[in-house]
Amino acid sequence: MRNQELRDFISLVKSSVSVNLKFTGFSDTAIEFFNDLPSKPEAPDWLRKKKESGDFDVLKSEFIDLVHDLCKILCLVDVGFEDDLSGNKIIGRETLQGAGKGQSAPITGHHWCAMHTKGKPKTEDTQFFINHTSLGLRVGIYDKRHDDSKRWNNFLLRLNKNKEGIFEEYSFLHKEGFEFVKTPKDEYFNHAIGKVFHPKSAQEMYQFVCDSNPPFKQSFGILKLIPHSQMKNSSLIDIILECFVDTRAIYEKLQPSRFDFYKREITSIDVLKRRKEEFNHR
Repeated sequence: MRNQELRDFISLVKSSVSVNLKFTGFSDTAIEFFNDLPSKPEAPDWLRKKKESGDFDVLKSEFIDLVHDLCKILCLVDVGFEDDLSGNKIIGRETLQGAGKGQSAPITGHHWCAMHTKGKPKTEDTQFFINHTSLGLRVGIYDKRHDDSKRWNNFLLRLNKNKEGIFEEYSFLHKEGFEFVKTPKDEYFNHAIGKVFHPKSAQEMYQFVCDSNPPFKQSFGILKLIPHSQMKNSSLIDIILECFVDTRAIYEKLQPSRFDFYKREITSIDVLKRRKEEFNHR
């Protein structure tokens, strides 16, 4: 089986921290939270009512437990991951900036977790992400163009350089249920996944990432949708960890030269062996 050494290491790490894990599965309240998400203009009032009823607190606490457990495990696997759960370093806000005077802040229509490099803003780094939506839990690799166009241009240079290897990984991942996806913000309110693309070549994949024709923006997103039926117990953690294993090679191929490959290139047998030794002697 592909990546079995990494899979075994993650299993070892998970066993070592099992007594500290909190997540027992999402409740129906949390799973169904976004099911009745209304249109974008009506969404702020909808969220206010969800908070008043206590439903939002249920979703938030259970999502935090999930992210807590993932950090407990994955921050020992990849020692460069951000492990500070305070504020919005890892978990995104439910509201956005841009409200007019006297108006409610617009909302995202989803809940987001970004596992990213420690000390870097999540918007300036390639992420292993978990995204709770009305359709289910989306898990995969994500990056997009923000204000810093230089960073993004460098990302595109790396993508172009490594596109054949990344496309080869995608060809395997597609058989496992992963898709290239672009989701404009409004699609969350339409209860839609966005544009799904099946590139037939590395160049088609690259062009899809570069496409910025409205309503789409330049972004890299490859994900797997985990249905509601698989979100109800702690085995969801194992499903997400398997997604981490599956997508890790792509994550590493997208990293800049300053990435600490000596410690973090855990798809490398030599690096993984060193990490195991460090872990066993910690």
